[in-house]
Amino acid sequence: MHKMKQRVFWVALVIGLLPGCKKESSEADSPVAFPMAAGVLEEASGIADSRLNAGMLWVQEDSGNPPELSLLSHQGQLVKTFLIKGAVNTDWEDLALASGPDPTLRYLYIADIGDNDQKRDRVNILRAPETAASASEILVETFPVRYEDGAHDAEAIIVEPGSLDIYILTKRDARSGVYVVKYPYSSATVNIATKAGELPYSGVVSAAILSDGSGVAVKDYLTIRFYMRLPGEKISTVLAKSFTTLPYQLEQQGEAICFTNDGKYYFTLSEKQGSAVSLMRYMR
Repeated sequence: MHKMKQRVFWVALVIGLLPGCKKESSEADSPVAFPMAAGVLEEASGIADSRLNAGMLWVQEDSGNPPELSLLSHQGQLVKTFLIKGAVNTDWEDLALASGPDPTLRYLYIADIGDNDQKRDRVNILRAPETAASASEILVETFPVRYEDGAHDAEAIIVEPGSLDIYILTKRDARSGVYVVKYPYSSATVNIATKAGELPYSGVVSAAILSDGSGVAVKDYLTIRFYMRLPGEKISTVLAKSFTTLPYQLEQQGEAICFTNDGKYYFTLSEKQGSAVSLMRYMR
């Protein structure tokens, strides 16, 4: 989300609680912080570990920023930024790298699903084949989505392995809703997101799934919850199970999480307008 007044409640939860970020000798006990230059990707709302560009993360920023995707090194250095022609950044809030219609490719899924005032008639999922850093442009398809029961503010998606169904996790509902957009999606007509469950908590700001599909992380501003997933298990079933928590050092407006492709680490990145942020790496 972008409007500062609407962030007051969530920022109030964590303000004053933020410990300093520093490198530690034992990464199993504490994250490694990679400071980023001031003014670089200050409003990251989604990250994904690249398959084609080893050692790099795809990063998007939310509303108020151009429709761009950037490549960031695993050490927090900006490598390249792509302007996505024909795309609109209404309120980009999450990013996933997953399978798609061509089984030989991986695809970037951009979740334009933010809706602070909960009044958007429809939201959008953008999809593009992952490109190499040497490419000159990224071309996307846009899939309009409408919830079956009215508008919701949401900031997290999960693309289900195998089925390619897209799950949207809402943020502002009393209990975060779990909605599913069934594959195949249409770019010509509006896709309906149907309710598939709800979580026993709210405030979800990002989600990620291990590349082998064996686990799902759901993040709010304070906690990262981790759910084990059996082969072929539906995401709605996974999110109805019990969870454990992953280590997390509080960030100001921390709205992005992803696992590395090998599953050994996970990264988080925050929105901290007006000053530098650090890319945080944790060992699983």
